Amino acid sequence: LPIFITEFDSLFIELSAKSCNLRCKHCYIDFSNSKNIKNFIPIDKIKEALTDLKDEKIKYIHLTGAEPMLHPDFNAILRYCLNYACTVIHTNACSINDKKARFLKRVEEENNRNNEIVIKMSFEHYDEKTNDEIRGRGSYRKCIHAIQSLIKYGFNPLITVVNHFNEDEKIIKQNFEEVFSSISFEIEEINLNI
Repeated sequence: LPIFITEFDSLFIELSAKSCNLRCKHCYIDFSNSKNIKNFIPIDKIKEALTDLKDEKIKYIHLTGAEPMLHPDFNAILRYCLNYACTVIHTNACSINDKKARFLKRVEEENNRNNEIVIKMSFEHYDEKTNDEIRGRGSYRKCIHAIQSLIKYGFNPLITVVNHFNEDEKIIKQNFEEVFSSISFEIEEINLNI
């Protein structure tokens, strides 16, 4: 049977297929040994795509990567996307610090259409050592710092976790609740996706 799309309300834009600041062991991307790969989608292509979709009722634009925040025109792209819809940034969050969180809040507040920025970030495990064995040394602490910076500026980050070790989801949730509680981030059901 044919499948018909009855509503087109989300747009996913992959800002880069290979540019990332991490080399997670489970990643589907086949990275070359060179760290100098620059394969970012041109901002003009994004503008063109959004112009073509101006008559659609887009609710969310999802900026994905590899790591979308590495795009050299990321700030301009984010501002442009917010003119069309709420914008979800799918990130490993390693580049979010106080300065970046403050910038994100300012961009969100400057947007005259009242579209919001949603931060969707990833963890691999609630245990720092286990997380860093998968994602790289220091990534856990960078994510914790990113959450602290984001909540300081009024964001409510969404956390995605891959259950690599087939643990009981209740245990994963309890442990993440403890970790996040220690940094004054009280999560709700919406905040943690396993």
